[in-house]
Amino acid sequence: MISVYKSKECCSGCTACRFACPVSAIDMIQDDEGFLYPYIIQEKCINCGKCRKVCNFKESYDHKQSYQQEVLAVKHLDDTIRMSSTSGGMFTAMSDYIIDNNGVVYGACFDENLRVIHKKATSKDERDLFKGSKYVQSDLNNVLIEIKTLLEQQNLVLFCGTPCQVAGLKGFLSDIDTQNLFTCDLVCHGVTSPMIWNDHLKHLEIDKGIKVINYSFRSKMLGWHSHTEVAEFENGKKEYLTLNMQRYKLLYHSNYILRPSCYNCVFANYDRLSDITLGDFWGIDRVMPDYDDNKGISLVLINSHKGKILFDHVKEKVEYRISSKSECVQPNLECPTKKPETREVFWDDYFREGYKYVTDKYFCLNKRKRLKYFIIRLGYNTGLLNMFQQYIRRC
Repeated sequence: MISVYKSKECCSGCTACRFACPVSAIDMIQDDEGFLYPYIIQEKCINCGKCRKVCNFKESYDHKQSYQQEVLAVKHLDDTIRMSSTSGGMFTAMSDYIIDNNGVVYGACFDENLRVIHKKATSKDERDLFKGSKYVQSDLNNVLIEIKTLLEQQNLVLFCGTPCQVAGLKGFLSDIDTQNLFTCDLVCHGVTSPMIWNDHLKHLEIDKGIKVINYSFRSKMLGWHSHTEVAEFENGKKEYLTLNMQRYKLLYHSNYILRPSCYNCVFANYDRLSDITLGDFWGIDRVMPDYDDNKGISLVLINSHKGKILFDHVKEKVEYRISSKSECVQPNLECPTKKPETREVFWDDYFREGYKYVTDKYFCLNKRKRLKYFIIRLGYNTGLLNMFQQYIRRC
């Protein structure tokens, strides 16, 4: 039986193989954990090998940059933009330039059912849907073939995604002119199961008896340094800092629900395929304390001459400082996220007992933690928490 990949640890689900197939013999099929994998329709396959050739997720992958990489700490000059962004607003500055020059921007957003997908934007309002982290693997749908068509028509394109998605796109486009393509990847901890994400939404909706219509994985309501999840319901009410809201966050940080290839990521280093890499500049309060105002700072790696050109076009919209690899604290620029030793046990428990059971079992969501989140929420609602945070910063 012909297969695209040797094992699930060697497939990121980038879809490059699907669109490289000259006879459309590949479908993306969801596995038991909720991740999409390429499946070859054997009777249609002509065994040309193009699906394996286009794949950039190889064990022997070795990419060396010719450009002397630059490391910057960046924040947008408009605080309103920064506060609506996950970190410092650099993505908005870059995508503004592309849209202002009649280009097309691709990024991850929610659809009407809060499923995370990649789609295009030709206006700033459409682009704004891409702002904010999405801690779920996105469905690329037909994005790669759309971008190929746009480039063949000589359109300006910015694609923003995970490093493996950028690698897949570049592999797929290897035979065409990509001069008008700018790529931006993220410092990626790993992508999580869309199925588990859907379970989280269902759990919230069953608990409240009403539909979730919006979700923030990284609200700045308690400041940039805090990771606060906020769910907005159909009746206009919001939920945050409750045990139910912590379930998905705890699962994400536990690493149990990451795609198998994430533990084997060949892109978790400083040798980036993209033109620009974005992330949070963690540690800025240590290396540049006067620059940190708890509103968000972007870590920006300029990886290519095209990346430098793009940055030069937008640098008047941002404030930036030159930094170094030794100053930015990002473990996933050094190595992949480690696979938990009990991952298989976790998934066995999940298949047998379900979402609520595993979050209760593995994270001990007890009355003590319930009280902790109640106190924090009370402090936020009364303004006492903000006063305390300001006092700490002054000290």
